[in-house]
Amino acid sequence: MFNKTKLTAVYVFLFPILIFSNSDKFFELSESEKTYLDSLGKITMCVDPDWMPYEFIDEDGNYVGIGADLIRLAASKLNVQLQLIPTKNWGESLKYSKQNKCIILPLLNQTEDRDEWLLFTEPIFIDPFVFISREEHPFITDPNELGEKIVALPRGTSTEELIRRNFRNLKILLVENEIEAFRKVSDKEADFTVRSLIVAAYTIKNEGLFNLKIAGDFPDFNYNLRVGVIKSEARLVNILNKAINAITFEEREQIVNKHVNLKIERPFDYSRVLMVGLILLLLIFIGFYRNYKLRKLNEERSLLLDNIQVQVWYMTDIDKFGVVNKAHAQFIGKKISEISFKKLKDVMPEESVKIHVSKNLEVFQSKRELIFEDWFPNASGEKRLLKIHKTPKLTQSGNVEYVICSAEDITERREHELKINTYTEVLEKLNKALSISQNEMENSLVEKSKLVEELKKINSEKDKFLAIISHDLRSPFQSFLGLTEIMVNDINDLSSEELFEFSKEINSKANKLYKLLRNLLDWARMQEGNVPFEQKPFLLDKLVANAYEVVKLSAVNKEIEVINKINSRIIVNVDANMITSVIQNLLTNAIKFTHQKGNVEISAERENENFVSVSIKDNGIGMDEKMLDNLFKIDQKINRLGTNGEESTGLGLLLCKEFITKHNGEISVISKPNNGSTFSFTLPTV
Repeated sequence: MFNKTKLTAVYVFLFPILIFSNSDKFFELSESEKTYLDSLGKITMCVDPDWMPYEFIDEDGNYVGIGADLIRLAASKLNVQLQLIPTKNWGESLKYSKQNKCIILPLLNQTEDRDEWLLFTEPIFIDPFVFISREEHPFITDPNELGEKIVALPRGTSTEELIRRNFRNLKILLVENEIEAFRKVSDKEADFTVRSLIVAAYTIKNEGLFNLKIAGDFPDFNYNLRVGVIKSEARLVNILNKAINAITFEEREQIVNKHVNLKIERPFDYSRVLMVGLILLLLIFIGFYRNYKLRKLNEERSLLLDNIQVQVWYMTDIDKFGVVNKAHAQFIGKKISEISFKKLKDVMPEESVKIHVSKNLEVFQSKRELIFEDWFPNASGEKRLLKIHKTPKLTQSGNVEYVICSAEDITERREHELKINTYTEVLEKLNKALSISQNEMENSLVEKSKLVEELKKINSEKDKFLAIISHDLRSPFQSFLGLTEIMVNDINDLSSEELFEFSKEINSKANKLYKLLRNLLDWARMQEGNVPFEQKPFLLDKLVANAYEVVKLSAVNKEIEVINKINSRIIVNVDANMITSVIQNLLTNAIKFTHQKGNVEISAERENENFVSVSIKDNGIGMDEKMLDNLFKIDQKINRLGTNGEESTGLGLLLCKEFITKHNGEISVISKPNNGSTFSFTLPTV
């Protein structure tokens, strides 16, 4: 029989709700923190006077509830006193907090609006959302398997939006308030309602709805309740975090049971026993496999980092290295192991140390990216001009965890610029010294100007190319370094699933870097004229078919129909590798930016007796005029995600234009937002 004095939720997936990360139950405050708390005196707080059972003011004016007990417990661990500032309602409490009339708000959600005047601690209490159903309903392990069940929800809640978006199989019955939603389920007018675990337990008990129970958790949605601290007392946040992390599971459970008598039990599940048995049988294999994968990942990471010419490293402090790559170690003239996690003064010349420490201090203090140029001696003592980027990695609390650095040697580029300037000055002097006719002088000046402009254009193209490398490599390398750092630091704490996910993410980043580097090298070879070019007659529909085979899997996965309308008798005189690459790039983009079950059409028609026009048309998301204007410009990157979140390298269209121009053809595009795009290009015929 159901015990009306105690609500029992026999639900294994809810067991983690009261478990917080509190491995360091004992903590110490520094002397400066103790002095700060002494100077602060009583910590004033404003609360919600009517938010049961989290916090409220009782008839005697006492501050009670789960939040009240938790903040008092944290205060006792810090040996500080709290002082309640009375308010009429929650709105007045927020108003007082904005006016700095109280230092903390003990229990609230973090929002963008509140971030304007508050800093937030780690969660002091996490309350997950759950499904509530009648006693006869079985426990829910997967909401997607419920079929067309009815869920009763109050109007205008964020929960309604989440269910409509993530669980379209469920039917929603909208009611006026939470109590009515509970009653609809109790009276069998609905199958479920959704609410936080604590509020659900409190409502069932206080409303006497004892035919209801907690039937399963509502995935990925919790109340993460924190302590809000006014920004003028920022030091208090880290101090409170120490006390919050020291609260034990037993203390939290005792506080919750005091107010809602919630007991979390684990049912005996034989399927889980079987799963545990299978896991035990696989442990030895997983151990070997884990070591193999880690070794392979480390080898791949080292191969990637050690074969790029850009110097990459990160700083754990203003004067201490983290990990460095091979290029940076070679520049300093030491082994990677002799530099990593060492002090700057132990591995670099004093003049270099002074510059780096000064710039690192600026980044750690400003918490902003810094770009600068300066001269540094390399391993042989030769001074080299480096362009250095320093980017801070911030923690959730806004502090700098470490600084990611990269350096590009621009000595030759600067020398090239100086030579151009010198050459220009020489030309001007020669022009003054020569005694020639006005007409000859004007012609000479025009030729000299063209030469100077051509040299400047060459240098500009080189700068743009180097800028692309600097910009596009930095972001994926930061992600790559972040992932590998987590694996290095937390390898013993990561589960097999987490290792697998990290491995997939690193593999994805490596593939993206490989594609980007491949496109960059192809583009660079085109600029230098080093790409082999051999025109031969080919059937156009065969080239299209070969290109489609490469991208076919992407089209199949998105159920996109690709229609080839090209006449099998059209013969073009082209370099097969280049034109296959063009068609493959354009098909990839068409599939990437077309919605599920869309279509892509490939067609061709003779433009004149010498050229044929090829068109690739999709019914995808299209582009606006601004995007179209910048589409084929090297200094304007357009990296946007596909309809399924597919990433881009950003150089594909530039290569397409170069390859088509190489064939004396032209490439163009017609597009409007939400009306798809049509890319057309011309090819020489036989």
